Amino acid sequence: MAEYQSGVCNIGNREQRKRYFLGSAGFASAGILVILNYFGYLESSPGFVLPVLIFIGFSGFIQGRLKFCAGYGFTGKQNADDSGPESTPENSRKRDILESVRIQLYSLFGTLVVYSVISATLL
Repeated sequence: MAEYQSGVCNIGNREQRKRYFLGSAGFASAGILVILNYFGYLESSPGFVLPVLIFIGFSGFIQGRLKFCAGYGFTGKQNADDSGPESTPENSRKRDILESVRIQLYSLFGTLVVYSVISATLL
């Protein structure tokens, strides 16, 4: 069982598994979209949808790995003991928001790298 730590851990094991599932779904959907496009089953380019799915994949896996939900961090909530979202102490908000921003930036960087490679080679 996880314990809430400001800017370090704000989700428990159940929430962590949800993030891993979301990341897997994002990457799997992106992969299917690339395959369908590669073999000509799509009439148009995946466009905006593909980077969004890749971003969801990265965000889910990073949040799961860090045991930190960016959404909870931005809204001042935590669910470290899997009992349901609870408010975080006011003095913890700044560290939680910074960690949330860091997760989103890592996800954006990963998305840019992967999408660039896919665009240059397959699309």
